[in-house]
Amino acid sequence: MWYEIIPSLAAVTTFLGVPTLLIAGIHKVAYGNLYQRDLNEERQRFMFLRDERLTGSGFKHFGLENIPDEETSE
Repeated sequence: MWYEIIPSLAAVTTFLGVPTLLIAGIHKVAYGNLYQRDLNEERQRFMFLRDERLTGSGFKHFGLENIPDEETSE
């Protein structure tokens, strides 16, 4: 019957779900966040460093209201 697939479904769901939760937990412990930013490409590293410089954290994104205006001297 249809209920014979329940053990297989539970096993597959467990084997696919546990690594995802485990990686998120490792990121939370190691980096203090749940995000998994890929910094292998130069553009991604640049954007991460920009976010970190402007907001103090590369993982928490803020709007334009938190970026200081440039001082213009006349």
